[in-house]
Amino acid sequence: MGYNHPSWLGPTGKTLHLGSASMGVNFVRLQGIVPAWITPPWALHVGLTGEAKDQSALLQGFSRKRGIKVLDFDVPPPCDPPVHWHVVNRHTRRLSLVQRKGWKGQQEDDQGGDGRQAIDQDVDQDILDLIPSTRRKQERRFLRDGGRVEIRGQQESWDDVFRLHWASRERKNLDPGGDALAQLIERIRTEPWAFSVVALASDGTALASGGFLEDGEGRVVYALGGQKRSAESGRASVAMLIEAMREARRRGMAEFDFGGSLDRGVDQFYAEFGALPHALTRWVYVPAWWKPMLSGACRVWTQPSPYFPRPSV
Repeated sequence: MGYNHPSWLGPTGKTLHLGSASMGVNFVRLQGIVPAWITPPWALHVGLTGEAKDQSALLQGFSRKRGIKVLDFDVPPPCDPPVHWHVVNRHTRRLSLVQRKGWKGQQEDDQGGDGRQAIDQDVDQDILDLIPSTRRKQERRFLRDGGRVEIRGQQESWDDVFRLHWASRERKNLDPGGDALAQLIERIRTEPWAFSVVALASDGTALASGGFLEDGEGRVVYALGGQKRSAESGRASVAMLIEAMREARRRGMAEFDFGGSLDRGVDQFYAEFGALPHALTRWVYVPAWWKPMLSGACRVWTQPSPYFPRPSV
């Protein structure tokens, strides 16, 4: 499961192995010419795992590949980057789901019948206890006005994720991803470690939707999603995310990751759930002869988090 799974990587991705270590990377040709090895699209990081010595050996071998490299890590690798590589701190936001004493994680999945109902009630109370009152009020207002939130069938709900994510990126003048996005959703929609949530208006219109995945580290990540512009869309997004947290809790996950954003408005939206910033480490290598051609991309790749500034090395 997670970012180094074949379903996430697709035909242009590859899981690299050395001993116990592995990570997922994507190979592209920028502007149809420049070879680049990058963090898989829509992924927070490369999913580096394994023993420290094997991770170091894997990264050292990988550094000799020809081309640009842009790699993101959930925790700093156990070795220093090669000479002439830049290190930049990015960030995501995470919320712990296990603050209540007596939480038993995935053991609860063994319950059924009335036990299942009791678990759902516990889950709901646990999540509401974690969420600031302003967010709880927004969810209640959305539901009181006739809205509803569903974890729906694989086909229909993921179609809403695609459509609203595409529309949201177009509004921000960002590349919506086109065929690559559609193919990613098609690959992961049937995976047991991925699920989608949609918030609907009283007339059944999808106002907000999101795709979520288990990352293999006891965490559910908000991977992609979007909203339809309307007076209700903000409250719909809040209700959608709270329901995703409940589902994460039902699956025994210990943490919810909002996916992170360097957009100040989006980042503040996540912060108001009580989510705290978590540093992600990025390694960037761009050969000098390609920097003039890719100056704009280089600025984007090396933009640091405002919470974890760190000079390039």
